[in-house]
Amino acid sequence: MRRSDQNIILLTSGGLGSNIYIQDKDTGECLTINISDEILSSFGNSVVYDGVIYLYHYDESNQLKVLSIELSTGNIVNELALDNDAVVKIINNLLFVQYFSSPLTIYNNNTFELIDELQIDNIPIEVSGIYEIDSSSDNIIINFVLASPSASPISPAIYDISTFEIIKGGSQLYFDISDNLIDEADIGSPPTIYDTDVQSEIIVLSFRDISGNYNLLYSNFDADILKIIPLNGEPTEVFIH
Repeated sequence: MRRSDQNIILLTSGGLGSNIYIQDKDTGECLTINISDEILSSFGNSVVYDGVIYLYHYDESNQLKVLSIELSTGNIVNELALDNDAVVKIINNLLFVQYFSSPLTIYNNNTFELIDELQIDNIPIEVSGIYEIDSSSDNIIINFVLASPSASPISPAIYDISTFEIIKGGSQLYFDISDNLIDEADIGSPPTIYDTDVQSEIIVLSFRDISGNYNLLYSNFDADILKIIPLNGEPTEVFIH
């Protein structure tokens, strides 16, 4: 089940096929959209955004698609065919489609017109599906995957979705932070990235010093060593608030 300010949306797949029911909260009127007469796999993974439901599903031919459906009319507006196991994200009126070892493709979320491709190999892949990322600006965090035997699997960058450019960071940033840390502390193990915040442009890492004690490291996209905080043990997770 999904909801919006005006509607309640129910997605069902069973004996009556695969359907979407859209009920108006004020009038009680219910629209029924039949997506298929069959039971579809991966049916029901969806995002409601700006009066539209984006449905991520495999059709009867096992073709992965994203459909955009107007909640006010029930009309299917657009359809986008994807390769298997794509990760789809809606960020500020753009549709980002992500595959392993492929460029990040960017579409207009209204027309599904291809706008650009971000030529970064091996962007870390999350669980396949469709997601919405709430961004109050045009900047988002992307991660470059570093080749083994790098001490970190990723190196972050800030990507401007209005200009389609990387404006800070990239594949070298992690190594610059590590080099600068060596000048500031006696380290026993390379730093590990735990969290990155696009608004403050802060990167939080941890490292073990030469005495075996763990420390938090605050850095930024200029690779500055901002703060080192001793810890009682190895952190499991760290979140920037």
